[in-house]
Amino acid sequence: GVLDADIQSGNIDYLNGKASIHNLIIATEKDQFLTDSITVVAVSTSEKNSIVLKSQFLDAEFIGKYQLSTIANSIKNSISNYYNLKTGSKNVPYGKQQLAFKVNVKSTPILLKILPELKSLEPIVITGRYNSVNDTIVVDGKIPKLVYGANTIANAVIKKKKKETAL
Repeated sequence: GVLDADIQSGNIDYLNGKASIHNLIIATEKDQFLTDSITVVAVSTSEKNSIVLKSQFLDAEFIGKYQLSTIANSIKNSISNYYNLKTGSKNVPYGKQQLAFKVNVKSTPILLKILPELKSLEPIVITGRYNSVNDTIVVDGKIPKLVYGANTIANAVIKKKKKETAL
């Protein structure tokens, strides 16, 4: 494949730039598959951060004000208020972080080829938001149909949100 990149800032917390991969070949044990372009655009300003990924089989966007270097630990910290995650440190401050996200998994023939156990897939949409200030976590998802090996998921709905002291 060919990588085109124009990255103005390599600081993970203030990413600015665009990277695209063209003519990427994905190989399995039995075959090779040529993919369409995969593009990631990151923009960081003093007001907001955004990361947008576009590809043949997955689109995703993450928009808000967050630091990539600490967002995972911040979310883990928020979840630990409701579940015992057996982490060494609880309630470590990671600063104010908030984001909204949307992930679309597309039904494409190449995805079925790359994952041979994937027999059927209708488009999956997952959206949500997170705010560290009040530990708000909201996730909504729809999985119309997914058949992987002998497992089938049909008409699945994901709804997760904070209610007072419960998640």
